[in-house]
Amino acid sequence: MIVFTLWSAFYAHRITWPAGEWLTWVDIAFLVLLSISVKWTVPADWMVAGQSWLVPFVSFAAVSYQFYASRVTGAAAAVVLAVAMVTGLAIALPAGTWSDSLITAAWSVVLCLLGRMLRVLVERGGRAARRAAGELETLRREQQVAHAVRSDERRMLDTLHDTAASTLLMVGMGAAGQDGGRTLVDRVARDLAVLEAIPEPQAARADLVESVVSACAGHDIEVRFDGPAEYPCDGEAVRALSGAAGEAVRNAARHAGVHWVQVRVHGDGGPVIVEIIDRGRGFDPSAVTIGRRGMRGSIVRRMADVGGSAAIRSTPGTGTVVRLGWPA
Repeated sequence: MIVFTLWSAFYAHRITWPAGEWLTWVDIAFLVLLSISVKWTVPADWMVAGQSWLVPFVSFAAVSYQFYASRVTGAAAAVVLAVAMVTGLAIALPAGTWSDSLITAAWSVVLCLLGRMLRVLVERGGRAARRAAGELETLRREQQVAHAVRSDERRMLDTLHDTAASTLLMVGMGAAGQDGGRTLVDRVARDLAVLEAIPEPQAARADLVESVVSACAGHDIEVRFDGPAEYPCDGEAVRALSGAAGEAVRNAARHAGVHWVQVRVHGDGGPVIVEIIDRGRGFDPSAVTIGRRGMRGSIVRRMADVGGSAAIRSTPGTGTVVRLGWPA
């Protein structure tokens, strides 16, 4: 019993190691010897009364094999140990007596079968869970890719709206012939530079002031800038803020009927604020149709895409204030 106890402690310690099946077969051999030796380890009156401690002990071991041993080893252990327990009890029981322990020993085979079935169900459930997790991860990646594609498409559309589309509109309205076409040449050169820069990745940090001043220039309207000399900020936020500010100045040049607009940039350690203010004819923002991409797409949606906000305050005859904030 001392030797068996020491072996059980050693086996319990080593069973989680990649030692191979031989270690389990050694343990099975120990249990077979223990089962046959029941005549010397369990009192006869206990066995007659069905109170053997050895039968549930060995049965539990046989069932436990089903959860970490191979199918062949598990099945062989169930049969071998059941036979060993029945044989040991048959030898140890007094002549002409019967014990419920014999039924328990024989029933251990069924318990082992149930244990193996439970392991199979758990493994199938695990595989199903892994497949579901894999499908969910695939779906998540596909959604990320689709979101990135949509973001790139919106960025391209915004850039085309701010550059080529606006320049073509200027030509269609007959403004290209003014000042000998110099304004048109400058706009086309600037549009071309912006379009050629589209494939380039956005820098992690950029100067908001420089970008806003560049985006607001060249719209046939004077821009009076109020803000710091420079303002380092998140690159994506700078792209959105400057693009939205440029669109607001462009709209003022087309519709406000004024000769100048004021552009303010300030942050003071909090959210970055860019304001575009004109004292022109104003309009009713609620009356703007959904097809007007300039305000809804190039300003409001563009800011929302980077976690910012855009508020447009205007009434007929009082001018317009476009307030851009990042983060919202």
